[in-house]
Amino acid sequence: MKKLFALLLGMGTSTLLWAQTTDKLTLSMAAMEQIFLKNNLELLAEEYNIELAEAEIIQARLWPNPEVNIEWAVFDTDDRVWFRNDNDAQRVAEINQLIETAGKRRKRVEVEQINKEITSLEFYEVLRLLKSDLRQNMGEYYFLQSKLDRYQRGIVPLKNLVKVYQSQFEKGNIARSELTRLKTLLISMNKNMLALKHERNEVAAELKDLLNIKEHIAIQLEGNSDAIWLSRDISGLNPYDFLDAALENRLDFKAEQARLKLAEAGLKLAKSEAVPDLSIGALYDRRGAAQNDYWGLLVGFDIPLFDRNQGVVKASKVEILQAQIRQEQKQTEISNEVFLAFENLVATMEVAEETDLQMLQYLDEMLDGALKNYQSHQLSLIEFIDYYESFLEGVEECLDLHKQVYTDLEKINFAIGQNYFNLY
Repeated sequence: MKKLFALLLGMGTSTLLWAQTTDKLTLSMAAMEQIFLKNNLELLAEEYNIELAEAEIIQARLWPNPEVNIEWAVFDTDDRVWFRNDNDAQRVAEINQLIETAGKRRKRVEVEQINKEITSLEFYEVLRLLKSDLRQNMGEYYFLQSKLDRYQRGIVPLKNLVKVYQSQFEKGNIARSELTRLKTLLISMNKNMLALKHERNEVAAELKDLLNIKEHIAIQLEGNSDAIWLSRDISGLNPYDFLDAALENRLDFKAEQARLKLAEAGLKLAKSEAVPDLSIGALYDRRGAAQNDYWGLLVGFDIPLFDRNQGVVKASKVEILQAQIRQEQKQTEISNEVFLAFENLVATMEVAEETDLQMLQYLDEMLDGALKNYQSHQLSLIEFIDYYESFLEGVEECLDLHKQVYTDLEKINFAIGQNYFNLY
């Protein structure tokens, strides 16, 4: 028993210490996005790929190193001398420099420059994807917190009512069944709140991952006005305008265009590599030729009799065809994505326009009225519970609709690759 008491005491102390060491950070959506841009580890890691691509450009610009060969006689068979080093010793020195022809070095640089362009576009595409994840999570967190706030508004007076009725039951003024129904309603609300808190905590953990915030810091999102999203007028918008914007701004489409350029540059390089390179050098031979000190000029090149890089050239042509198909496929994907996002937004806004912006306020007033009328015995228990359940259902439906508007607006931004709708 003493061990159990000590364990419970230790758990309570640990919980207290955890609560004392947990810091709270309250941020707006705009502030979260700024922290994300500075701190996100995946972005920081991806950014180094651009530096790696720059290093490849530097390497491609370099000339081949000259080659030096030195020959020294190990054993003089005439005089039977090892490693002879007097004036009669034979020595040979040779230096060669490879000169690349047909603009190979320039074309390799061009290939690496396009690779860097693709790497930069891929970095910003990762940024677009992560930023969309951030905004979806911020919206999810905001609406979960809004639901919790509304639940809290309903649960506080219900708890007080249960306390009052518990006292009245103990005095014999009300039936146990009425108190039990109220307690059941309270348990149901607490259970729903618990599920919402778990969801909110999971979303908060994902936000902390995106923002690179440590585990001991609890984040909280500043409130926004739902009217920012619900009051959007989309009546004059055209999906083809969004499509034009998407093809202009979507970096994954630009990356496919760059990959086509890369394939074309690769074909030029492959054809140039079929042209033999030239090797130029000089030779000095002491006492190994017809004259004691022999100087010679060296010139060498491959004869393209068999290998003219035919396989690489053919593969490069196939890569161009592949790149063209992938570019066309990406354009089709973007078109479908934009039209789907637009159609969903139109459908959602049609429902939102039919919904009173003051609906949540009306639900609050309905709940207050139900509490007063029940306490003054103008409502039966069944009617009171029905009002409470209608309040909770109305809050869920209204906030889910508000979240859908936010989500569909962000999906338009994501589909066209720019912040057309300012969400905060």
